[in-house]
Amino acid sequence: MSLTVKKDKLSIPDGTEDVLGIDMRIREHVIKIIKETYEKFGFNPHKTPILEYQKTFDGHHGEGEKLFFKIVDKNNNKIMPRYDLTVPFARVANMHNEIPRPYKRYQIGYSFRDDEPGDSHYREFTQCDADIIGTKSLLAEVDITKMAHQLLNNLGIKNFILRVNHRLLIKSIAKKVGITTKYQQLGLQRALDYVDKISKSCQEEMYHKLTEHSIDTNTSEKIISTIKSLSTKNCLLQTNCPTN
Repeated sequence: MSLTVKKDKLSIPDGTEDVLGIDMRIREHVIKIIKETYEKFGFNPHKTPILEYQKTFDGHHGEGEKLFFKIVDKNNNKIMPRYDLTVPFARVANMHNEIPRPYKRYQIGYSFRDDEPGDSHYREFTQCDADIIGTKSLLAEVDITKMAHQLLNNLGIKNFILRVNHRLLIKSIAKKVGITTKYQQLGLQRALDYVDKISKSCQEEMYHKLTEHSIDTNTSEKIISTIKSLSTKNCLLQTNCPTN
């Protein structure tokens, strides 16, 4: 018995792609450079399954949870293709206390988000993730930043900006405007998602997120003003990195 499918019926889901021939060679070459750089900085290779229990991701991604692909298997377990590589790493750290700390790991693999597909915006995409756990030293942040800087140079990218996202930066802004509760800090954190687009519509979204988290109008205006000021000075959540 043979199965014949008309060619005009064949397709793949939006937000996915076939990578063929020379394009796949280029992709493998780029990944090889990334792996070599990670290894040079002492990061260990690491694998987690593409499928995880949904409860592993619940409560960690805020609005991003709307983008979860959700599956119920034959045993009625709620599972999902992983949303990112960071939460599975946290799960591994929790499950495997025998791992020596500090632990430096990297993982390169697919993640999946039920997002609106667009140019260079896929629902299945490759993430390259490197993290350090088990130390409170800020030298770990320095190590990650130096590694990222070296990696981009190794890839032949010369004009770039490294953006540093750290909770202490958020806490500093919160302290400046008089925010004290964790709930309000969470609202500030979510509002900062719009920091790259200080347009009228994005400002409205920022106000909405702040108001949702019980932050009054005067404080919201201080936050927007602070963000505009820092963005103008090119220093909010980013660091210019010379390449020479």
